[in-house]
Amino acid sequence: MNVTILAVSKRLNGVCIAGIGNDRWIRPTKKEELMLDDIRLENGYVSVGNTYEFHFSGRNPQQCQSENYLMEGSILKKSTLSEDERRRLFTSLCENTFTTAEALKARNRSLVMLGPIRIDSVYIHKEEKMKPPEIKFSVNGVEVKGIKDKPMQCTDLKFWSFARSLLGQRESLTLDGTEVKKQLRYENMFIIIGLTKLYHGINWPMIISIHTIPDYRQEIDYGLL
Repeated sequence: MNVTILAVSKRLNGVCIAGIGNDRWIRPTKKEELMLDDIRLENGYVSVGNTYEFHFSGRNPQQCQSENYLMEGSILKKSTLSEDERRRLFTSLCENTFTTAEALKARNRSLVMLGPIRIDSVYIHKEEKMKPPEIKFSVNGVEVKGIKDKPMQCTDLKFWSFARSLLGQRESLTLDGTEVKKQLRYENMFIIIGLTKLYHGINWPMIISIHTIPDYRQEIDYGLL
């Protein structure tokens, strides 16, 4: 199956990837945790914005993650989305009524794209190591909140690398929406929310991918994951 990858994010000790194949959300997985080596290709890693040929042995739904498919065999890159293709795809995928974990779970789903969104703030910090950026945002004027009405954590590897580069040697940094837009130089922003499997009894909503039009450039240091 050809899958256009739209999310590559950090997950516990491994990674999570997701995209669109046969006009539906697909989350390529393994029986055990998906690791960085599982998405390593001859020239780099599976990356957002590219279409790949995957081989799946079948579906593997886990709780609300009905989109899971078990990977097997090699992964072959087929093509890369153009800027116009990205714009059209994002517009077609947005479902801005699904702004809560409960709304997704009611449809037995764990993935949704929202946008265009407005960033209110991004909080970047580290303790012993880098923490997921925390993002406050809204869509159609409605604030989208995480668990206990807190800002939502972002595990997108590309945005995480961007946040790390801004933080530098500082312990913490807060950007407002104007500064984020100035740094990334975008017209519109879209995000993908993914629900985790149960953790402390909760399916946590996470921002697993951030997309901008036009796309922003950021190298990912996979060695720092």
